Amino acid sequence: MLAEIKQAEFLRLSVYARLFDDAVRLLKQVESSSQEVKFYMASQNASSLFDDMLRKESITLNQQSIVRQKQDQTREELFLSLIEGRIPKEITLIDDSPHSIDVACNLGIRAYQIHRNELLPMATDQRAFIIPSLNDIAIPIVETI
Repeated sequence: MLAEIKQAEFLRLSVYARLFDDAVRLLKQVESSSQEVKFYMASQNASSLFDDMLRKESITLNQQSIVRQKQDQTREELFLSLIEGRIPKEITLIDDSPHSIDVACNLGIRAYQIHRNELLPMATDQRAFIIPSLNDIAIPIVETI
């Protein structure tokens, strides 16, 4: 019961937080570049909040553009499903999770960690790009590993 109350309160308060401002800016930039973008969500909260943000911003994405991590799926399995049929080094992954960035780099994926707070951990893989904001990525992304 307490968990449900805390969950409801989190969702209520997060409506006013601009948690996906970077994602909105990225989507608007990518629209004009004709590059494919997929968003992956590792938590139910993120998925709900992202859907709410898309509605508020009047942004429409097809269902293939949003991938939700399955409950028993590892991050590596999720990333392998995202890049299926593609060359890993031609894919760019952007996340704030150092673990996700390290997993992506191990798979040969170009990965950017958004590192907004110097007190939080950084990816350890030397192939990772560490940036403070999505604003530091040029669109279209044309770099290669």
